[in-house]
Amino acid sequence: MRTNFEHILERGRKSDVVLYIQSTPGCFEEAMELALSDAEPFCWRAALMIKNCMKKNDPRVEDYLFEIVNLLPEKKDGHQRELIKILLHMSLDDEEENVVYDFCLKAWKNADHQPSLRHISLRFILDVAKKRGDRREEILELSAPQYLNTLSQGVERSVKKWFDKF
Repeated sequence: MRTNFEHILERGRKSDVVLYIQSTPGCFEEAMELALSDAEPFCWRAALMIKNCMKKNDPRVEDYLFEIVNLLPEKKDGHQRELIKILLHMSLDDEEENVVYDFCLKAWKNADHQPSLRHISLRFILDVAKKRGDRREEILELSAPQYLNTLSQGVERSVKKWFDKF
């Protein structure tokens, strides 16, 4: 039997779901647990909604960081994309950041992944590289045609702008 939150998550507009999460005690935690699960179609939607109602370095997410980082490789592309979006809004420790960076590097290089996952993976890679400042040559290699040619025109344009700014 579906919970009230699952029903709203399935049928509600984004703004309604975000409002429900923000105004219902315990709902953020329920959404987080659902986001970490494999309960289709709710898991990736819950992650999407969490990202839309969380703050930068949201303390409600901190307790789940280890689990998000470790579950990331096991999820499907769309779910991974939404979890990475959550991670982009959190300060990760060096170990967590390295694990996610390595995952994102593999995702970016694998043309079989959805372009949207590859796009957000590259964003994570570039954010880490800018912060550390020590991976410039490695990053520039990621702009090779073999990585860009498999993207849609819109995503490719966006990615090229990122590389130009880098």
